[in-house]
Amino acid sequence: MASFRVRTPAEYLRMIWRRKFFVLVPLIIVATTLAYAIYRLPDVYGSETMILVEQSKVNGSVVTQPTQIDITSRLGTIRNLVTSRTGLKEIIDNFNLYRELKALNTPEEVVLDEMRRHIDIQVKNTGSGANAFTIMFKGSDPETVKNVTADLATRFINSNTDIQVIETKRLMDQMEERLTQNKKQLEEIEAQRARMQAEHPEAIEGNDKTLMAQINALQLQRQSMQTSIDSAKNNIVMMEQMLATINSTDFSQSDPIRSLAEGQEAATLRARKADYTAKLNSLLKIYKEKHPEVQEVRAQIEAIENQIEDAKAEAKKQRTEDREEIQKQRAEAKKPEVEGLKLRIAGSKREVDIKQNELNQLQAEINRLNAKVEMIPSLQATVQKIERDYNTLKKSYDDLLVQKNNADWGSKLVTELSGNTFRLQDPAYVPQKPVAPQRWLLYVLSLFLGLASGLVIALAVEARSLFTIQDARDVEHYMHLPLLVTVPQIVTDNERRQRAMLRLVQFAGVLLLILVSIPVLVTVVQRSRVLNIFAGAY
Repeated sequence: MASFRVRTPAEYLRMIWRRKFFVLVPLIIVATTLAYAIYRLPDVYGSETMILVEQSKVNGSVVTQPTQIDITSRLGTIRNLVTSRTGLKEIIDNFNLYRELKALNTPEEVVLDEMRRHIDIQVKNTGSGANAFTIMFKGSDPETVKNVTADLATRFINSNTDIQVIETKRLMDQMEERLTQNKKQLEEIEAQRARMQAEHPEAIEGNDKTLMAQINALQLQRQSMQTSIDSAKNNIVMMEQMLATINSTDFSQSDPIRSLAEGQEAATLRARKADYTAKLNSLLKIYKEKHPEVQEVRAQIEAIENQIEDAKAEAKKQRTEDREEIQKQRAEAKKPEVEGLKLRIAGSKREVDIKQNELNQLQAEINRLNAKVEMIPSLQATVQKIERDYNTLKKSYDDLLVQKNNADWGSKLVTELSGNTFRLQDPAYVPQKPVAPQRWLLYVLSLFLGLASGLVIALAVEARSLFTIQDARDVEHYMHLPLLVTVPQIVTDNERRQRAMLRLVQFAGVLLLILVSIPVLVTVVQRSRVLNIFAGAY
């Protein structure tokens, strides 16, 4: 199957010419309808007023200066208040606006939206850092437009004042809250400083010298006490040596006279034994062992030896008795002296223990003070930090307290602490010329819309013929065969008369269609208020 044959621009123009009435009639209907509706549009007047935004006069540390974003945000808030349902309804009732919409029983929300659409607010920069904004209201009556604009300006200024009062109260609450927080922090730092002074007075400047003086005095006292303890220990050693000397005294010596007598008696017996021994030796040279004389002499020698042994035993017993008696006598004699030394030694030891305990306590105190001395640098740094924080917070608290006390609860409170103030710069005026609609531009637009609608209809009617065979080029394109001959259309006189009558009827029908459709379309356009969107009409 052959593809669609693309037409040339000339062919399309001939198609349009064949359907010229399908172009002309919609053009006349649409253009005439829109032109009449545009002609009937009421003139729209606009009155504008300018409000200057004055910057805050207070210190920027208390109230942040408003920026362009702040002003835009505030205007948005105020606009929401002014253009609320209650506010707009009051303005509409006061100036009897939108009577035509009310007569058509238009819903109230539609009327309110219509008025919101006619209120235009623009933020402007007047130079030198100042800011301002304009309020424009559009309507059909110049005097009413001027009055409504003035009323809107008044409402904006009053709403700003109300917001300022709210913001001022919020600011004062914030200042009060900051004062409370600062005061609480000051009390905490004061308590910390007092606790530091009570627990670590040495950290206070100048007290470290007093602490060093205390340490020096305690060291002198410790030295003196150590000397006293050493002296007491030496006395104890001396007394213990004296007691040992007394206890080690030998009381075993016997009576010298008795010892001499015992010696003499023993010497006599030893002499007699020697004589008998010599005699025995002489007899043994002469006689045998069993000789009577030898045995007699040997018996006498044994008797003498027994006497010697008995004498020794008696002497020893006597010496023991004498020694015990002497020791008893001497012990009785030295008992008071020994007891006295023991008491003195015990007392000295108790005194040494007491002094040693005091010395240990004194050393512990010295160690504690030395530890404090070592901690003085870090404690002083902590104290200095506390003092810096206290002074900084105290200054901030005093400044904030002065700012709060200097705030006036009147116009100064509203105009200065609020952040910015609205002042009427250019009052609303009665407009002399309408600002809308731009009728000549709309007339051109209506012609364009009429022509476009006619062309669309003509092309829609001719669309079917684009897919059928109409001439020799279509035959060659779709059939791939040359066209040999064409037969012209034969029209009789009767057919000519019928065609003339048909054209007359068609002309009358088209004229009737134009006359009927134009008023209907005008009514529809006016009721739909479509042109108001393009014209900015009231």
